[in-house]
Amino acid sequence: MKKITITTDMLKDIAKHNADFLQSHGVDGASYNRLLQAQSQYFFGKPYEAALKTDLVHSQSANEDTCRVVLLHFPNHDPILTLDGEYFYGNSSELLRQLEVRDQAIQLSRTLNTGWREVILPQALSDDDAEDDNNIIGLAAQLGIFDHKETLLEQLMDGKEVLVHQNKSPYGIDSEMNENLMGAIEEDSNPMDVIVWHVEFHHSLTGEPIECFFTLNDIAKAKPINGNTADWLVTEVGKEKPAQVKIINS
Repeated sequence: MKKITITTDMLKDIAKHNADFLQSHGVDGASYNRLLQAQSQYFFGKPYEAALKTDLVHSQSANEDTCRVVLLHFPNHDPILTLDGEYFYGNSSELLRQLEVRDQAIQLSRTLNTGWREVILPQALSDDDAEDDNNIIGLAAQLGIFDHKETLLEQLMDGKEVLVHQNKSPYGIDSEMNENLMGAIEEDSNPMDVIVWHVEFHHSLTGEPIECFFTLNDIAKAKPINGNTADWLVTEVGKEKPAQVKIINS
C-alpha cells in the first residue's frame, strides 16, 4: 500500500466538501463534524482527535506538477478512477459510494494534495478485453497516461494546433481513429500499429514536400523535451531521427 500524507487542512476541506455535497442532495445527518469524524476513521481508523495527535501533519502547498489521480473513460464503459496508475478501491467506502465518480476524483486529489484529470482513451481494446478494468488501466499505462501530467495523445485528441519541425500541421488526429483501431482488432492486428496521425509540410529551406505517418504506438512513446509537455520528440516507425512537435495553443 502506498503511503500518503494527509494534512489537517486537507481533511477539513474534504469534510466540508462532502457535507456540502450530501446536504445539497438531501442526505440527512451529513454535518461537517460527522463527515470530519468519518473521514478520519476512513483514512486512519481512529477519531479525528486521536489522528490529530498521531497521524495528521501541518498543511503544505499543493504540488501542481503532479497529477496522481486520473479518471479514465473508455467507450461504452463506466469511468475508472485510478491513483498512481492503479485502480482506486476507495469507492467501496460508504461515503464515496454516495458521490459521483468525478466528486470522488476531486475528493481524492484534494486529500492527496495533487492534481487530477479526465482522459478519454482510444478504442484500442476489443469488447471482451474491455470488460476487465485492469486491461483498460493497462492500455492507459501503455499510452503513457500515468507518466505525464498531459500526454501528446491527449493534446492531439483535444484538437490543439501543433508545429512539426516548426511547420504548422494541417491535420490533427485521424477523425476515424477508433473505427480504424477496431478494424485492426477485428483483423487480429495490433491496434497500436495503426497510423492515427498523418502530417504534411514542406522543408523550410528546400521546399521539398515531407510526410510523416505516426502510429498510435509512436505517439504513445513520445518524449517531452526537458519535461515540457508542450514540446515533444516523436519517432516515426522505421525512422531513426525523431520529429520535433510543439503544441501551439497549450
